[in-house]
Order: sequence, then C-alpha cells, then structure tokens
Amino acid sequence: MDATLPEWLMPEQPEQRESQRRSTRSERELERTRFEIAFPALLDALGRGRFLKSFVKHYPVKLDEDRFKAWIHRDAERDKQYYEAKRIGCDSLVDDVMDFEAMDEATIPEDVERYKARVGTVKWYVAAHDRRYRATQQIEINQNISIVAALAAANSRLIEHEQAKMIESE
Repeated sequence: MDATLPEWLMPEQPEQRESQRRSTRSERELERTRFEIAFPALLDALGRGRFLKSFVKHYPVKLDEDRFKAWIHRDAERDKQYYEAKRIGCDSLVDDVMDFEAMDEATIPEDVERYKARVGTVKWYVAAHDRRYRATQQIEINQNISIVAALAAANSRLIEHEQAKMIESE
C-alpha cells in the first residue's frame, strides 16, 4: 500500500472488520444488560409520576433514550409493564395536582398562573395515557324510524317502475 495516504483512506483489513464486529456485538450486549438493570427502576419512577426523559437524564449510567424505548416496546410483557406503570403514574400526578395545601393567601398571581398551566398540562397528559381521566360525552339519539313508511315508499316506487315498463312494452 501507498504509505502517503492518510489512515482514514486506507482500506480496512479483514481482521479489523472482525474485531469491530465483535466490539459492536459486545456493546449491544452491554447496552441490553444496562436496559435490563434500569427497567425496574424506570417502572418505579414512572409509577411515581416521573417521565422517561427525566429518568434517563438522571440515571447514573448513560442510556440512549430512543434505543431504551425501542427495547421496552420490542417485548410484549415489558411493554405492558411500561404502560401499567405510566397509568399508575397518572394517579400520582393527579394526586400531586390535587394537593392545594401549597396554595395559601400569600400566593402571588404568577404562582397561580403557573399552577393553572401545570394543571392543564397534567390534565392533558393523564387524559392521553389513562382512559379513566378522559372527558366523556353522553350522546342521546331520540329518533324513531318507521319501517312501515319506508316499505310503503319502496312499494310505490316498485309499482311506478312496473307501470313504466308496461307502457314501454306496449
């Protein structure tokens, strides 16, 4: 090979590719192990009303959020546990919002507006993740359909059609 070429332009040797493949495989196994260890802690955090992004950010070991999410959803049982923990977390968020003790007469208007915004956000989040908190609407339909009138109209159209056929054939 030409020694004047920069290293990054040099073709890879087969042994280099094999070592890269081995390191990639071991990195994937290490990542899977990290996910398996972090998952129970994530379920606990979600159950307390925290979010995946916050969990990954504060977890002591570096986790790739998107790959962690994909790993969770790849397995039906993990996926079920994840959504169950989120549902429990919705209850925790609602409990936190319903805690009015933090508000008193000395609360300044900016705090009230901030609290209203937080309540609105929590309300949206729990409605999106737990059907028990979704707004429901009752729709009443008071309309009677008369089958007798519909049959009479159909019979009259049939008679008119047959009369028109008879006139054409004559």
